[in-house]
Amino acid sequence: MISTTIFPGRYVQGSDAIGQLNTEIARLGNFAFAIVDKGVMALVRDTVKTDDKAKIAVEAFNGECSDEEIERIGKRVAAEGANVIAGIGGGKALDTAKAVAHAAGLPVVIVPTLASTDAPCSALSVIYTAEGAFKRYLVHHLVI
Repeated sequence: MISTTIFPGRYVQGSDAIGQLNTEIARLGNFAFAIVDKGVMALVRDTVKTDDKAKIAVEAFNGECSDEEIERIGKRVAAEGANVIAGIGGGKALDTAKAVAHAAGLPVVIVPTLASTDAPCSALSVIYTAEGAFKRYLVHHLVI
C-alpha cells in the first residue's frame, strides 16, 4: 500500500515565532486576512498587526468551521482584496482559514496555538454545520 502525506512548505518554530508573522506573510503576499480564534484574540492582538512588511486585517472566528463561516469570511477577503490568508488559534479556526484560502485560491499561513491538533499539518478541513455537527471533509489538493 502506498500513502502520501502533505506537509506545510515551510515550518517556523521558536521563542517569539509569532513575532515573525509579518515576515512570513511577506514571503507570500503583502496583505493578509487573519482569522483569529476568539480564545486567543487578547493574547495575539498586540503582535498581529500591520507593519512595513505586510498589512494584516484581523477577523474574529465565530467558532465553527461551517460553510456559512467560510462564505462569510470569504466575502470579507474578496471585499478587502487580501492576497494571503492567516489562521491563528485552534483546529477549527485553522481549518476555516485553510478552507477560505482553498476557495479563494490564496496561500495560507497557519499559526497554531494548541499542540493537540493536527490542523496545522493536514491537507484537509473538517466542515461542520453551523450548529457544530460533522458535515464533511474538504480535501485540499497540493498543486506542484
